[in-house]
Amino acid sequence: MNKRILIAFSVMIGLLGAAVEKVVDANQTQSEAIVTSDNSKTSDNSKFDELIEEHNLIKLEDILTTSAANSERKGDSIILEVLNENGGLEIQAGDLKPRTEYILSFTYAKLEGYLNSFGGHTDGIWENNTVTVDGKETGTFTEMDSAYVRDDEEYHVVMIKFTTPKDKSPQSSLYIQPNRGDFDTVKVEIKDIYLIETELLQIDETQNR
Repeated sequence: MNKRILIAFSVMIGLLGAAVEKVVDANQTQSEAIVTSDNSKTSDNSKFDELIEEHNLIKLEDILTTSAANSERKGDSIILEVLNENGGLEIQAGDLKPRTEYILSFTYAKLEGYLNSFGGHTDGIWENNTVTVDGKETGTFTEMDSAYVRDDEEYHVVMIKFTTPKDKSPQSSLYIQPNRGDFDTVKVEIKDIYLIETELLQIDETQNR
C-alpha cells in the first residue's frame, strides 16, 4: 500500500498523535513531515496495512456513477468525467452500522480540464465528520472545497472520518464530487478507495516496538 495512505490512516485514528503537528521543513506537507518523525514506524507496520486491506468494505465494481457523469475502470482506478456540478461517484451505504465510526478514503488526481472544487455529500448517513487532505484538516465533506487543494495534476489523499446516526436510512449513499458547486469540465482519476470501520483498525501498539 502507498505509504502516504498508511500515514493518513494513522493520523485519522490517532496512532501518530502529536506527530501530525511536527513540521520538519516549511516546504513539506503534514503527511511528509510525519514520515520523518520518530513515530513513522507505525505507518510502516505491515499488520496495519493488512488490517486496512482486510476490512475494506468497498469493491470498485460496486461503486456507481451518477447520471451527471461518465466513468470507466482502468486497472484499479476509476476515470471520472463530470458533466455538471452534480456529477460524481455514489457509494451505497445502507449496510453500515448505526452509531458507528468509519473512515472513507480515496486518492485523486486531475487528468484533463479545470478543477475548481472537490467535495461530496451524503443522504443523512453521518452525524458529524472530519476531512483531511494530504494530512491537513480542511472542514466537513459537505463543503464544496473540503477535498480541494488546487488545480494541479498531483495525487492527493483524502480521508473522511464520520459517525453514522442512530436512525440511518437503508437508502443512504456517500457521494464523491469533483467541481461540486463550481462546475467546469474536468476528468479525474480516483483510486485507493477504502471504507473501513475505525474500531477494526486498532492494533496492539506493543507489536510496533
